[in-house]
Amino acid sequence: MSERDTKLLAVVGAQRSGTTMLLEALAHSAALEVHQETSAAVMNGFRMVSLERLAAVVAASDAAGVVIKPLDDSQWIDHMLANLDGSRAVWMFRDWRDVVNSSARKWPGHGADIVARFVAGDDAWLDWRAERVAAGTREAFLALCEEVAAGDDHAGWAAWWWLRNRLFFDLGLDRLAQVVRPLGYEGLVMDPASWLAQLCAFAGLPDADVMAASVHARSVGKSAAPTVPGAVADACDQLFASLVEASALAWRP
Repeated sequence: MSERDTKLLAVVGAQRSGTTMLLEALAHSAALEVHQETSAAVMNGFRMVSLERLAAVVAASDAAGVVIKPLDDSQWIDHMLANLDGSRAVWMFRDWRDVVNSSARKWPGHGADIVARFVAGDDAWLDWRAERVAAGTREAFLALCEEVAAGDDHAGWAAWWWLRNRLFFDLGLDRLAQVVRPLGYEGLVMDPASWLAQLCAFAGLPDADVMAASVHARSVGKSAAPTVPGAVADACDQLFASLVEASALAWRP
């Protein structure tokens, strides 16, 4: 870390889980240097340039904290935590139903494409999506894919939500609460002042009352729950419950 003891916080997890809102809230603090996933300072093509570049940005910062959002590199967050002293991370998660609806609106057809590429074993196309997927998890995911009809975008996005968030446990992040914690979207938007204060305390960042002003709960349950196959819905429900439980344990007083 730098001589000014600048702290580093990475916000990771699945897309459409509230990470942009969280970074926008943190950006309201003048004490923080916030980098979205398009920041050329640390990112290239939505991927982190390197840990060396990140360490250099942190060392050169005059801010009390640097915040980054390397979503496409969430599967490598344990490496960042192990190699950059004092770094912290939060794994954002959100009810899969709202994530599916949001993803299908933003990237129509892409959920079905992801399933089709996994079934075909096209890891070159999948790129970061297939990195560090445990063999057993991939097998379970392919079993879920068998329940997804060709072109069923909502079911595809639900299966993808399951696969992406399964990484939190497969990487053993649930056993590293001192450096990384799951942060639920619903809790954050319902009580932003409290959760932002807890987040800042965990990451060693200065708290600022102004940060909560931009957080809202308008998208919670905004649309009707998507219709997906029962096996896929059950798997997502079980994993969401596990994330909620892990979050409660990680943030308990």
